[in-house]
Amino acid sequence: MEEEKKKRAQRKMPREESELLSRFAAYLEEREGGTSFPNVAGFCRYCGRGEEWFGEMKRKYPESGDVILTALEDAALNADRSPTLVTAYLKHRLGYGEAAGEARGGMPEVVFVDRSFARDGE
Repeated sequence: MEEEKKKRAQRKMPREESELLSRFAAYLEEREGGTSFPNVAGFCRYCGRGEEWFGEMKRKYPESGDVILTALEDAALNADRSPTLVTAYLKHRLGYGEAAGEARGGMPEVVFVDRSFARDGE
């Protein structure tokens, strides 16, 4: 009965910014010692909501959204996971690299490196 009450409370839309942050803190506490690092999808699942809900919360409470994303970034960077997995998560889920892409008009930066094997021995 108590568990069901807790789940219903998690699904309610936060009325205040502090309520959103409290839920996030509870999510982190529950994840403590888990096998995966905390993430946006996990937080949404914990709250019984989809990712559109999180987008709404970021628009409604931009500062708290930034705090949450910063905490998730920190958790990813400090996770004992493969660098490839962490990089993919940061790029595709937290938007790493978007600002740089926008500055170039959305075009990826292409870098050419002259690696002439014939000259390597010289």
